[in-house]
Amino acid sequence: MKETCFEKFGEKVKHWITFNEPHIFSTQGYDLGLEAPGRCTFCKAGSSATEPYIVAHNLLLSHATAANIYTKNYKPKQKGSIGISLDVTWYEPASNSTADVEATKRAQDFQLGWFLDPLIFGDYPKSMKERVKKRLPVFSKFEASLVKGSLDFVGINHYTTYYAWNRTVALNDTLQDSGALTIRK
Repeated sequence: MKETCFEKFGEKVKHWITFNEPHIFSTQGYDLGLEAPGRCTFCKAGSSATEPYIVAHNLLLSHATAANIYTKNYKPKQKGSIGISLDVTWYEPASNSTADVEATKRAQDFQLGWFLDPLIFGDYPKSMKERVKKRLPVFSKFEASLVKGSLDFVGINHYTTYYAWNRTVALNDTLQDSGALTIRK
């Protein structure tokens, strides 16, 4: 399908976006169950502790595969670019405490870094790997090389900013794994 789009529309489309806001459908569809396919720990089926991470991992691999196909087979002739569009929530510490400042960084890692770090560095943020441990999929060397640098641009959708507080309760789901409680500014 992706090659069909590149073949049919490549002369007219110069900026390809593989996914729009993958963080939203990874968490809303597989942690909260609010969007399709409606899976979560408290839903009829699903695991908020693992499925959002698996979905996001596969989305990144899918993006990288499409970007690789476009870059090798179509970009030289069509002169276009390919990227991904991420929803970016900004976080500010609720106080000047070290705990809140660190929680703010973790909140950013678990939101923007979850998708952007693999695309830039080939791996997830350190804080995610430390906190999520075995529930976070691991990129093979081949996958890391495929994902790293697999974009010409990043689309940014920013809607709001939140305050972040350090949170010590661990609930084992993607929205709580950062250890940051966030409230709209």
